[in-house]
Amino acid sequence: TSLLMKRLGHILAVSSSAIFLLLVFPLLCHSAIHDARQGRTDFAAFYSAAAFVVITLVLSVREILSHLYNWYAPSVQKFVVR
Repeated sequence: TSLLMKRLGHILAVSSSAIFLLLVFPLLCHSAIHDARQGRTDFAAFYSAAAFVVITLVLSVREILSHLYNWYAPSVQKFVVR
């Protein structure tokens, strides 16, 4: 069951990363460009900031999951996973 859980976790991590990077990020960028063309720069700034937050969240979650999958030095890695 441990191997099955690792595979399911890996599939979930990869698929959620792909969904965020291939679907959410372009939608936020499109909204930012659309609002900037209409002169609503405050909304454009909000959407562009949200797009970079999405990228940061995806990368952070992938790194934390990577540390949990390869847990071999708990005294060092516990500071990364916290």
